Amino acid sequence: MLLAMKESKVSETDQFIVYRGVRIAGESAWGENGANRKSGAMRIIPSDKTDVPPNLTWPDYLKNLRAVGIKEPQQTTAVSYCELGNTTNVP
Repeated sequence: MLLAMKESKVSETDQFIVYRGVRIAGESAWGENGANRKSGAMRIIPSDKTDVPPNLTWPDYLKNLRAVGIKEPQQTTAVSYCELGNTTNVP
């Protein structure tokens, strides 16, 4: 998002305000994702298991999948375009 704002010539003040807002708002989700990763909780479900029954919450559905031995699909390769997110330099 920061790269897109720079490319679009958004003022530095507006860049800062938007960037900080997104960072503050997303911090708890980022932390929760990290905690889930450390605990081994499933974060990505297999594509053939995306039909969540209407009577289950997402956490309960994940517990049910784990109980029957369903595992998170393994990521096989790194995606090169994600590397751009590690910098604020606009290519």
